Amino acid sequence: MRRWLSVCLPLAVLAGCTTVPKADEKTYERIMLPLMTDVQRAEYYKRPTWEERKAYLYEAGLMGRLDAAPPAIRRAILDGRVVKGMSMEQVLMSWGRPVARMPVPPSDDPEVARAEGRKERWLYARVFTTHLNVRYRRAVEFTNGVALFIRDDVKR
Repeated sequence: MRRWLSVCLPLAVLAGCTTVPKADEKTYERIMLPLMTDVQRAEYYKRPTWEERKAYLYEAGLMGRLDAAPPAIRRAILDGRVVKGMSMEQVLMSWGRPVARMPVPPSDDPEVARAEGRKERWLYARVFTTHLNVRYRRAVEFTNGVALFIRDDVKR
């Protein structure tokens, strides 16, 4: 029994831990710039070194937003992916500002509309096809501020 615990317990602990990779300056800029106001952006770029800029991100409370995310969400943000369950702010960190934001019309049935909640669709990566039709290669649909539908046709 002891031997089993000494082998399985550390494995169980390690299996539950997810490590989030370290990111470079460009990754943090991609994540943080969409969240910054113009004043914060100017203050950020006043700092000459990456260490000073990173310290400013903590001072302004921007890094705390990323650090507060669960490890799986944080990893997706660092990788530039959007996953179900992300908040609108986390999608902003991952993909940046959308090209278009539009409300999704509620159902005609009032009970269904109340149950569905408020819906909004964000569109990214606009592509023009023949006859000037517009197609969006990325889309996220939110229900009550949570990403529930994601389409990502962008090749990596």
